[in-house]
Amino acid sequence: LELAHYEWVELAVSISDETMDPADSDPNGDLMAGIPLVSPLAWNLSYRFPVHRIRPDFQPDASGDESTHLVVYRNRQEDVVFMEINAVTQRLLQLLQENSEWTGLETVKRIAEELRHPHPAVVMEAGRQLLNDLRARNIVLGTRRTAS
Repeated sequence: LELAHYEWVELAVSISDETMDPADSDPNGDLMAGIPLVSPLAWNLSYRFPVHRIRPDFQPDASGDESTHLVVYRNRQEDVVFMEINAVTQRLLQLLQENSEWTGLETVKRIAEELRHPHPAVVMEAGRQLLNDLRARNIVLGTRRTAS
């Protein structure tokens, strides 16, 4: 069932007519100071099986010990691609999608708190780098433009 869902998601992302008005975002905005906008063409997914690796010679009959986290998205070239992510990146995307008024800094601080990390500054720097990587991959489109 998970493989069927994953295949359906790839199709749904490829044919989706979801768009975001370019006037709503600043592609070069500061992702920590501003409010990061996740692309509507980026789907944050978790599965019990590594669905992205299933093929004729790899068909697991039991789920693994850890969940598989993926982002399936359509990039600016209109290609549907996926990226395997860890649980922290999965949580970052989840928080950004659920809390549309939080800055990147507020979101990353929340993750540092949830992790109870002994060195929050390390999490902050990693979060900044991760947000920039997600923007480069077209998963995060930039920051929300404020009304002027």
